[in-house]
Amino acid sequence: MQNVLCRPARGVSLAGLSIGLHGGDVRGLGTNLIKYIVTALVIMNYGAVFTTINQGFVNAGNWISNASGGNVLENWGTDLKNQLIRMVFRTFGEWLQAHLQGHR
Repeated sequence: MQNVLCRPARGVSLAGLSIGLHGGDVRGLGTNLIKYIVTALVIMNYGAVFTTINQGFVNAGNWISNASGGNVLENWGTDLKNQLIRMVFRTFGEWLQAHLQGHR
């Protein structure tokens, strides 16, 4: 597996060095080297990286579920319904008050 990854990586490295560097650009060489090392480490440890990232999303979902006290969408729907009811009664009350004041 590593041999399969190393051949294309060498080709990309040589192409990057021949095209990307002008007159001994050491900073560019260092930046490219770090990119290739990080990419190689992620590819070599893909299973562990994927599992860790996936577990992070699972943990975040569990935290949201536990923090909200149950079904998040159901709670959201209930909150919207209650807000709508309050808004309708408040609007109706304001309309009624204005209507009664207008007929005095």
